[in-house]
Amino acid sequence: MYCLKKRFICILFVFVLTAVLAAGAGNVAAAGIDVGEIEYIDISDEDMKTLYSDHVAYDVERGRPITLSGSRGAYLYYFDGELSEEGAEVESRLAEPIAFTDIPGSSNYYVDYLSARGIVQGNPDGTFGGDAFVSRAEACAMLARLFGIETADFEPIYEDVAADAWYSGYVCALNRLGVVETDENFNPDRTVTREELNTMFYRILKQLPGFEEPPEEGYDPFSNSLDAALISQYAVEAYAGLGYNGYIILDQTTAYEGDKGYYNPQVELNRYNTAELFRLHAERFMFLNYPAIAKDGAIEYGFDQEMPVIDGSTSSYPITQAVYYRLFENAENHPNMPKAHSKTIESYKRLINGEADIIIVPDPSEDVTALAEQSGVELKFIPIANEALVFFTNGSNSVSGLTTEQIKDIYINNAYDNWSQLGGEDAAFAAYCRNNDSGSHAQMEKFFLDGQEINEDIRRENISLAMASILTDVADYGAQNPGSYALGYSMYYYFNAAARTQGPLDLKLLAVDGITPSDETIADGSYGLATYYYAVLRADEPEDSPASKMAEYLLSDAGQECISNAGFGVVGISD
Repeated sequence: MYCLKKRFICILFVFVLTAVLAAGAGNVAAAGIDVGEIEYIDISDEDMKTLYSDHVAYDVERGRPITLSGSRGAYLYYFDGELSEEGAEVESRLAEPIAFTDIPGSSNYYVDYLSARGIVQGNPDGTFGGDAFVSRAEACAMLARLFGIETADFEPIYEDVAADAWYSGYVCALNRLGVVETDENFNPDRTVTREELNTMFYRILKQLPGFEEPPEEGYDPFSNSLDAALISQYAVEAYAGLGYNGYIILDQTTAYEGDKGYYNPQVELNRYNTAELFRLHAERFMFLNYPAIAKDGAIEYGFDQEMPVIDGSTSSYPITQAVYYRLFENAENHPNMPKAHSKTIESYKRLINGEADIIIVPDPSEDVTALAEQSGVELKFIPIANEALVFFTNGSNSVSGLTTEQIKDIYINNAYDNWSQLGGEDAAFAAYCRNNDSGSHAQMEKFFLDGQEINEDIRRENISLAMASILTDVADYGAQNPGSYALGYSMYYYFNAAARTQGPLDLKLLAVDGITPSDETIADGSYGLATYYYAVLRADEPEDSPASKMAEYLLSDAGQECISNAGFGVVGISD
């Protein structure tokens, strides 16, 4: 019978480069192996000259490399279930690829990876034979061996696949798994195309760990391709799924045009092409499943046992990222690592409802405060980073600052329509605001609104629904309306970070009541709109809980370094 192991798996892929498969051997067994967790070896004490070279895991007892293995940073990773079960001795060795006589320079990036792991051995005469084409039958055998899929007992599915064909067990197994479809003929001797092999990969990978289906809306899987129209209808889903999960599906042998490339879905694959695709897909699968390894800091605080569920505002997400990468190797694969924050108001709601353990946010809005009271939940606020509400306008605007009263008149009364009324030149004026469930709106409530709402004309005409969009809205306003300037507000450290990540924007920060926001004026409190990012917990959180430990960590030397590295102002390093 056949078996697809839905845990981490051992690669058994052996290229059809010798006469073994060509001669055929009936229903050859390719037993599936349950390998459990990915194993790893610390190689940080190895010679620094070779630390970041390619290493392979070597089975000392059997005297051979472990096929699916490779180094990343200070660790060597490998999959091998039998070794895991037996506790066999495994050591790290530098990769030693075969120097095939027919490869220019005796080296090929994709073939080297496979030959160093014993996955390809070449022809008896020392050649690789890279220009030889790979048949659909051979592709099925390779895939079955790659993913540890046992051959299936033969049953008559295709008219052109005989019971005694060497590949029949592989084809039957993949058919039962939905990897190859049932049809009148299989065409085993026809050369496999790029889209066929990618589709087979997809149909296996989507059943394994680390693979996510793309969203139904808001994702364009083919934006970087020049020939997506050539993909057959049956393969569209595969290309979308592989692309969404970061698998390289553009043909790397074809030159890009700008930032776009070619899929070449109908191209027939030779051994070179197949080596390329197998290495790229195998390495991506490994990357998506590397275990998150606790570093010393994580162990010290008990985060190797349990990490709290962290959420927060959009702007504070870099802090969460920095914390995870400081605490864990391969942090992106930690099961609790969020891909994004839920935004300020939503994260407060999740904390109040018990869906999050700790959140990193600015001050709560009035709505949040009311919700907590209604829910009977008391919140605990711990300042962990300096922050401030800031106002900005187009860089060429002659106005350099506003007063508190002017800002109130702008956003409560919509009192101005020309910058000359604010001490500037004769230029049309427009004010942009954020939505009520944003963190920066909560700061507007705190400093300016006095229990009132932002003027409904401003909310109706110039509301920016994302932190990034208010920056571009204000910057674009001056460009699209010559002789006019807009005003907007955001958080200081997000503003600075956006300037680095989004590229130069024609914006400048404004002084408020004569004080310009800066790291120094925010830290010393002289800038009147200075505030904090808080680690917020439920007040009844036990002192030794993961959430409480995380709040403690954020105030430690290491935690404050995370905050600084994320681009935020530290509140002070612990003694």
